[in-house]
Amino acid sequence: FLVGLWGAAFVIDWFEHMLQRNVELAHFVPLIIGHGGNAGSQAVGSVIRALAAKELDPSLRATFARVVSRETLVGGRCGGDTVDYDPAEYA
Repeated sequence: FLVGLWGAAFVIDWFEHMLQRNVELAHFVPLIIGHGGNAGSQAVGSVIRALAAKELDPSLRATFARVVSRETLVGGRCGGDTVDYDPAEYA
């Protein structure tokens, strides 16, 4: 949780100049943070379902690594699809 807050503060600091010129963008910050929480909750739900259905054995590193990498890629793809940043648009 603390790492997520630190990351959000870093991103806001990085885009501070843009947020000062386009204050309306600040309204989307909670939405983006919420999207990250939703992706994390979905990943946890998928892992719990796999554990309950005996599709995932925590003692097998290969299976565990496959599930973790798949959920990481899906979360990254969802985040990447959410962000469509064009610096020229806000210059």
